[in-house]
Amino acid sequence: MGKGSTGISDNISISDISVYPNPAGNIIYVEIPKVKENLSLELYNSMGSLIYKKNITEMLNSIDLSNQSAGVYYVDVMNNGINIATKKIVKE
Repeated sequence: MGKGSTGISDNISISDISVYPNPAGNIIYVEIPKVKENLSLELYNSMGSLIYKKNITEMLNSIDLSNQSAGVYYVDVMNNGINIATKKIVKE
């Protein structure tokens, strides 16, 4: 295990992150098995506009899409402001 929160072995890979269900209804879940400091979630619509942002403090995070229209969205997992993973979801 790496030292501190920036150790190489502490990195999160895109395969570690689950976003479900996909296609989505009104709620999506983002599961990150290795929660560490300075992680955040960002949700973008297909036009690239940021519509949701949250600091990650738990392994399982929910995002309410009930006020969003059907379409394609992108969930970015950020570490200290750097994108470490992007997942595409479709809201029905």
